Amino acid sequence: MRNDPLPVDGYSKPTKKKTVLVVEDEAEIRGAVTEALEMHGYTVVPAANGQVALDLLRSNHLPDLILLDLTMPVKDGYTFRLEQTGDPRWGNIPVVTVTADRDFVGRLERAGCSAYLQKPFELDELLAIVEKYCDYRGTA
Repeated sequence: MRNDPLPVDGYSKPTKKKTVLVVEDEAEIRGAVTEALEMHGYTVVPAANGQVALDLLRSNHLPDLILLDLTMPVKDGYTFRLEQTGDPRWGNIPVVTVTADRDFVGRLERAGCSAYLQKPFELDELLAIVEKYCDYRGTA
């Protein structure tokens, strides 16, 4: 009998439950990403904008990875990223930018994000990048 998780759709469920902070203002996208990641064994904390995400970080909800939309009301992804990197308690959490912005490469480099997903993206792209960066801090 196997005790290790069996692969699901080519991806293995994390052996230690990893947490992903999904910062996305579009409720449909936020819900779909949350559902997909939870189905693959991740704990997901949703946030509708950068301010909500910062409030979560300040209340010690420290994820293994942040999926960050760039264009949002209240506090956009760029402003969130500046504040996130300015605090040593959560400045090292990897951030994957998720954007529909076609002219984002230069801004992405300035924001210092680990990687990006271009909207619209496929489920396997999302799962591959989340799997890769959730273990980036060595928390496995």
